[in-house]
Amino acid sequence: MILLLPLPDELDRSYMGRLIRLNGLRSEKGLVTLLAQWANVAEASRWEVCCLDLLCRAANMELSQFVRRHTTLPLRRSFTSYQPDLAHGSAESQSMLRLTGMRFARPGAYFCVDCVRLDLETYGMSYWRRDHQLLGVSICTKHLRPLRYVDKTEAFLDAPSSFVTNSHLVSEEWARLNQQHSGIQRFLAISRELLDRAKPFDVKVARLVLHEQAAARGWCTHGSKTSKPLLSDQVLANFPLDWLSTVFPLLADKKPGVTFNQMDGVLYLSTSASSVAPYILACSLLFKSADEALHALMTDFTKPRPRQKIKPIDAGDLRAAYILAKGQYALVLPELCDSRRSIQTGLESIGLPNLPGRGNQSHLIAVTAFFVHKKTLSESAALGGVELSTLEHLIRQGGNNLATALTEISAPPTGPGSGVLRVKPRTPIEAGATTGSIDEKSSWHSLCELEIGD
Repeated sequence: MILLLPLPDELDRSYMGRLIRLNGLRSEKGLVTLLAQWANVAEASRWEVCCLDLLCRAANMELSQFVRRHTTLPLRRSFTSYQPDLAHGSAESQSMLRLTGMRFARPGAYFCVDCVRLDLETYGMSYWRRDHQLLGVSICTKHLRPLRYVDKTEAFLDAPSSFVTNSHLVSEEWARLNQQHSGIQRFLAISRELLDRAKPFDVKVARLVLHEQAAARGWCTHGSKTSKPLLSDQVLANFPLDWLSTVFPLLADKKPGVTFNQMDGVLYLSTSASSVAPYILACSLLFKSADEALHALMTDFTKPRPRQKIKPIDAGDLRAAYILAKGQYALVLPELCDSRRSIQTGLESIGLPNLPGRGNQSHLIAVTAFFVHKKTLSESAALGGVELSTLEHLIRQGGNNLATALTEISAPPTGPGSGVLRVKPRTPIEAGATTGSIDEKSSWHSLCELEIGD
């Protein structure tokens, strides 16, 4: 078994590919078998040892150290509701590492041709850098050169120098535009900060922080219908659509004004995390810098905030007050409760809708004619001077308890296997922002010749 040390910022699969090539193997499976034999892992217990564990042993590194330096897991798992106190690469997370430890952050394999040349001069071989594989990255931060990419993830097992003339080139104009966009730069800065963290943020903490910032701006912070601005619409308005489609394609396809839980939900959902992209997009929009965002997320929210106790309203008292006010919510005595919203919610929950009277319109007359005097819908609406649709709405409110039960009956199933399928981010060429092609000729043919045997 010939061993190697991982190179600076080398992606896990790049390191695996170099081990495969140097040991004359043909597949990932062959390497795992050889590594297990070299590490004296018993045949019966091999299923308990994940591939990352074997790679870190070959690299002579601690598992947590290898995971934090050479995988994208710290970024992909940076916001979670599942064991948020568990550090990245913890020995207790073997099952998680086996399933998602080496998952890709985005489709395709990205590289910088200047980095390839420098690697060949320095190490005699080229390798795939982790930073180039992060969501939204289109330009090398060291050489300020647009990246090239291969639209197949198995390319990581070969050297990037073998794809210099057989890869797509990200449009320089598009890459420069993204480089100058302040929101995109905050997104990338936050992503890199998250990549360096030892453990993830609890989704509950992230929700509190983001909710507070959005509420201060007067944006919608709940999942109900509202006239307030939606976080998802603000993101769409502040980021280039083609770039968004490479980061969060479902959001890029969203219709304006429609609540999108996978984005808007970061402000009010706390039982499960969405993918990492919505959280980083929200932080990029709600904070002025990566440092400000990370500082806010690290605020101590462990102490519960005091909540104002709301005195429950007796349904009988509420009904009596409703009758006294002749069905008008505004005239219900405030002595029942300090919160007008609680009064309204209480009345609606027992099927007592608001019956205002304005000019020649009387909701009270209309519903009385229908329920008490047994008139038809059209007759009742005419007597009350209201639209037929308005009367129908009042009747539905009166049947609130039944409507709630029917809604639950007709609701789609929940639980494992009932969620929305994950949609992978788009590559630049799928987003319509590339100028290169696999047939493109370049002056880099010599690179392939330099790396003989890599």
